[in-house]
Amino acid sequence: MKKECIRCGNCCQTDFFAYTTAEEIERWRNENRTDVLKIVNGDNRIWAGDQIINSSGEPVVPCSCALIEKNIYTCRIYETRPFVCRNFMPGVSPLCPLYGK
Repeated sequence: MKKECIRCGNCCQTDFFAYTTAEEIERWRNENRTDVLKIVNGDNRIWAGDQIINSSGEPVVPCSCALIEKNIYTCRIYETRPFVCRNFMPGVSPLCPLYGK
């Protein structure tokens, strides 16, 4: 059964931009989404073994594109969000409060 997202923003606390593909970067270039490309290319994110960090060694969270609005999360780039975000289904991860329900 498909679960309805409750827009809690828990999944947005993970930096999914670290998992973008070359195809997505090309799509954002074609869409002239310099706002998205700046986030993706802005601080040389790397996996440090237990977390994603930027070039200064600081942890990178939460997603730079999600923002709080009236106690729910809304994605500013929803229409062009990364595939990893598109494929994330409510309840499939311990990140989600619907997990196991």
